Amino acid sequence: MICACHSDGRPSSDSSSRTEAAPDAPVLVSTNDLANVLRITTNRPLAASAQKILGKHTVFLNPEGSLTAQFSLVSVFSTEYELVSKLAECLAGSSGKVRKQPDGSLLYINETKERFNIRVIHDECDSNHFEGVYYITTDRGFITIEALIHLESRPGPDGTIRYAVHIYADSNSRILNFLSRISLVRNYLTHEVNDMVAKFDTVYAQILSDPQKHLGTLMEFRDPTGSLYFSDREMKLIRIFVETLPKSRPTTETP
Repeated sequence: MICACHSDGRPSSDSSSRTEAAPDAPVLVSTNDLANVLRITTNRPLAASAQKILGKHTVFLNPEGSLTAQFSLVSVFSTEYELVSKLAECLAGSSGKVRKQPDGSLLYINETKERFNIRVIHDECDSNHFEGVYYITTDRGFITIEALIHLESRPGPDGTIRYAVHIYADSNSRILNFLSRISLVRNYLTHEVNDMVAKFDTVYAQILSDPQKHLGTLMEFRDPTGSLYFSDREMKLIRIFVETLPKSRPTTETP
């Protein structure tokens, strides 16, 4: 069982009081839950920026779907954003990347080299539920786009993961805010979400197909001076994941 924890390793203060849903329960993303997260966030300037987007946004999206992965296996990576990005680069041919910055934020550079600054407001995972809240900014010339993302996921039927996302976005451009109402910005954000989901599915399928082979592939990226490098801690997590896979696979063999 995966203990409830935050990305910085602190135990969750309310994990013992959460009522866990059944494994096939629908994912419910609640605006009230998001408001509560922002209310207790200790970084008040960051919470204030997020509150502003929640109260005044010109774009709202609520994509949901499923991943072909077992929640109990991959939740160990739920707050390992940079590690998951590196796996996608190695095993899914992704040219997008996420890198942790000195101030603790994340820099995401997508396939077209657009840069997004991501601040993790909240991320928490236990054996049946993951919740993450993120404040994202990106600049397009003189235009700044802000987004608040609330993500939840739970185990789904047949060994899948069900996820739901609420995306609130706004900008300092009246023209862009107008265009967002005619689906331009909506389509862009939907594409980004779908692209990330597709990469996750590819990485999981690749590792599952031949765990030891792909573990060997990752071992080639152990040079700290290289542009892509897996640390000792990251490799330990990957090995634990790979060693768990054979035990978790259903078997059809006759005893």
